[in-house]
Amino acid sequence: MGLDAIVYKNAKRLLEAYGDDRIEVDGTTGEACQKDGVQISIPVELRIALRQRLGNMDEIRFLRGEVKRLFGDSDSYLNQKVLYSSSHSGDILSLSEMQVISQEVDVLRQSNDVRLQTFVETMDSLIRASRAELNPIVFV
Repeated sequence: MGLDAIVYKNAKRLLEAYGDDRIEVDGTTGEACQKDGVQISIPVELRIALRQRLGNMDEIRFLRGEVKRLFGDSDSYLNQKVLYSSSHSGDILSLSEMQVISQEVDVLRQSNDVRLQTFVETMDSLIRASRAELNPIVFV
C-alpha cells in the first residue's frame, strides 16, 4: 500500500483524433476515456502524461514528519493535501493549488535528506506536468 499520483494528458488531442462522440472527459480529473458502448482502445501513453510513486506508508509517514519539522507549527499545505495519508485515492490538487504547493516544495529544498530531495523531485515533475497539461494532480 502506498501513495501514487497521476497527471492525465490534456484531452484535446484525443477528442480531435477520436471525436467527441466517442470520447468523454472527466471534468474534475481531466481523464479521457471511451464512452459507454464505444469499441475503441486508447493506449495508456495517450491518456497519462505522468505517473509517480510518492511512497509507501512508512515513507509518507517520514515525509509528513520532515515537512512538519521544517514548517514548524504553521499548517503545511503539503501535509494537509498530500501527505496526510498514504492512501487517499481520488483526491486531487487543482491547478489553482499549484502555486502554494510549489512554494512549499521550494522550502523543502533546504534539506539535505536524500529521501526528502527525492520527494521534491517527484513533486516538481508532477507540478510541471500538471501545468503543461492543464490538468490537476490526481492521487490513485
